[in-house]
Amino acid sequence: MAVPAGSAAASGGIRGGERVAAEVDAEGRTAVGRATRPARAKARSARVEALTASVPVVTAALVQPIIDTWRWSPASPDPSGVVYLPALGRLQIADSEVDETTGAGYHGVNLWQVNASGSVLDTGTTLAWSTPSKEPTGLGHDPGPNLGSISDDTLFVSDDPKAKVWIVRPGPDGRFGTADDPVSSFDAGAAGSTDTEDPEFDPVSGHLFFLDGAQTRIYDIDPVNGVFGDGNDVVTSFNLAFGPTDYEGLGSDQANGTLLVGARKEKKIYEITKTGSLVRIIDASGISGFKFISGLGMAPSSTGSGMSYWIVDRNVDNGSNSNENDGHLVEIALEGSTNTPPIVTNPGTKTNTEGDAVSYQIEATDPDGDAITSFGASGLPTGLVVDPGTGLITGTTTTAGSYAVTISATDDRGGVGSTSFTWNVNPAGGTPPTITGFSPTSGPIGTSVTISGSDFTGASDVLFNGASVQGAFAVDSDTQITATVPSGATTGPISVVTPDGTGTSSADFTVTGTGSTLTFAPDADAYVLERRPDKNFGSKPTLLVDGSPPKHSLITFTVSGVGGATVTSVKLRLYCTNSSNAGGDFFRTSGAWQEGSVTWNTAPPPEGTALASLGSVATGTWYEVDVSSFVTGDGTYSLRITSLSGNGADYVSKEGTAGLAPELVVTLG
Repeated sequence: MAVPAGSAAASGGIRGGERVAAEVDAEGRTAVGRATRPARAKARSARVEALTASVPVVTAALVQPIIDTWRWSPASPDPSGVVYLPALGRLQIADSEVDETTGAGYHGVNLWQVNASGSVLDTGTTLAWSTPSKEPTGLGHDPGPNLGSISDDTLFVSDDPKAKVWIVRPGPDGRFGTADDPVSSFDAGAAGSTDTEDPEFDPVSGHLFFLDGAQTRIYDIDPVNGVFGDGNDVVTSFNLAFGPTDYEGLGSDQANGTLLVGARKEKKIYEITKTGSLVRIIDASGISGFKFISGLGMAPSSTGSGMSYWIVDRNVDNGSNSNENDGHLVEIALEGSTNTPPIVTNPGTKTNTEGDAVSYQIEATDPDGDAITSFGASGLPTGLVVDPGTGLITGTTTTAGSYAVTISATDDRGGVGSTSFTWNVNPAGGTPPTITGFSPTSGPIGTSVTISGSDFTGASDVLFNGASVQGAFAVDSDTQITATVPSGATTGPISVVTPDGTGTSSADFTVTGTGSTLTFAPDADAYVLERRPDKNFGSKPTLLVDGSPPKHSLITFTVSGVGGATVTSVKLRLYCTNSSNAGGDFFRTSGAWQEGSVTWNTAPPPEGTALASLGSVATGTWYEVDVSSFVTGDGTYSLRITSLSGNGADYVSKEGTAGLAPELVVTLG
């Protein structure tokens, strides 16, 4: 019904013992244009629901176990800001209230630099500046024109009590948070902010954004002349009308050109345009172990591939408990965002004759279910080509020879998988040799080996893994050759060369003896974590070794081909991805374990004294650990790597970057 202005119904009065509600429209307004409070709230809720329902919602997952900043020394009980420093390859963390808590104890530090595993590499304090800041509530960062030099960097530090954003450059010592830092500021209070939270610098526009949590608003500062805080800045702002009432984190996704806003209690990240339009919602509410989004940013993943969202969590505020010490650093990624490249089927050695018409289909599967968009092939026999759209190799072989071929497949997220094999093309008019076996199957250089097969007549050479016997062979018959293992031979297949082509064995001949080496890849590797005693980390691309919190790594190798030879040395090769002052202690272990199920609780213990210890290690470096007493002959051997240092070391695992996986190198004498 229409309610006349001034009536009891319109004013919400009582009539006939009953309250009469005024009619409201979709905006919560009465017929006379005044909105009731419940109706306004209901209308706002409907608008928020419609808005959030119109954009994608993606689920986030942990990339690595949550890092306890409260365990750092000195501890960070209330981390509030996180940014990435590309010149150093480190995360910069700020704590807003460390000096106000008794649980952590204040040690003159409220800035930390850590690596992707959470190990503290440097510290500083905002109290060292000529105008101290006691409550840095967030961080932003401008890498400057030279990404390789920290001297070009600018750190933006929000200060809630002072309603400022501090603009900080590293001084001559090249560090943030020391007395020589040049510091200026932007007056956020004058711009209208009452609760200055996380700042974020946009390198594309040169603007500085910062979040006001109480106002649920983002401010956009345009330094007209390139200098913030000189009175010439143009300030605009926009509201965050997405439902939450408490935002604390602000970051950006440079690849998407968007801002990332963290809803503190909801544990959701709202990805928005730089003018405030909602793009999507990243939901981390299902991740247990952390309580709030107190600050956020994007930085390279700890896996070494792609980018991750990094969150700091203040957890219990010191206002309710001055004894609290419970901060966290959390690395998350979108579920399914880690791209595993296609797996290309290796066809084994292929053999054709000159003049053959060839049609071979490259076969590949993608573990993530991504679409395979293209194929490639290099080193093909003369006359053959590949269709990049279908992966079909066709043509006619024209030139005899042995070709090293690599075939590849690419998925729709850019992942590339490949495999290599030998493609032999034999001359026309004859039958190439075939090797069916040889005896013995191993031996040192100079060993006489009997090779069995067919079509050996006219053989011109015998090769041991590509090393020619230099005439040291005899064709005993069309089905047998006797050859001597040549100097320089290594473990691998045997080949017989005739005018009609080359035949290669499917099995390897193992070279043993003085100075020969055998190299083995791991059968299994994994790390285990004391604070997650029932969790398995066997599929991770890194092996972690740390003393605080304790992380140990396990590796198993199967050694073969030693036979009766004497083992003169054994070296474990590891590629370091995180520097440490202690690379680990290496112990023998004999208990059985499985890569896909081993945990801290089930891992076999280290045995006896350490086989070896590794001192300081540096990122991007191979290290060889002498574990010569570890291997005595053929068999399966397992190691457990431990550390007492709180500055942990990381190494590439067998699931990590190709060519950087662990190796066991056995030298025979």
